[in-house]
Amino acid sequence: MDASNDPNRLARLATYLPELKNNPKHFVQFIPQEGRGTADDPLVLGTGVPILSAFGNQFVAMAYEAGWVEKGFNWPEWQKTEEFNALLFDRAFLASANEHQLARLLTAIIRKDRFADGTLTHSFESGLMLAIAERAQALVSMGG
Repeated sequence: MDASNDPNRLARLATYLPELKNNPKHFVQFIPQEGRGTADDPLVLGTGVPILSAFGNQFVAMAYEAGWVEKGFNWPEWQKTEEFNALLFDRAFLASANEHQLARLLTAIIRKDRFADGTLTHSFESGLMLAIAERAQALVSMGG
């Protein structure tokens, strides 16, 4: 079966809702920055480097397995559209998104992280992934 036709993909995404709501930091971990402050071992000030935790990587694996990451979709071009910007920045618009729009948004976020490190960690930290999971749950409750 084509994963994008998986009748359970909304439910699979929605299962992350409690964790995203109650413990969003579970998806991201910080690697402490170290160094002695020398040219050979520089010290960079800050709290550390955010990376996906094992739970965050599990979320991404589910997104691929459930067909949330669309193959062949030109997400870089789509990021230039008003629809993308509305989904990304307008939580009311995102709250009315359909399943297809959620898939495109997840595709853009997950794929972009391969080229712009930190895109995924920011989406968890900012509450964007929570809003996406909330919409998935709403669609499940409405019957798809």
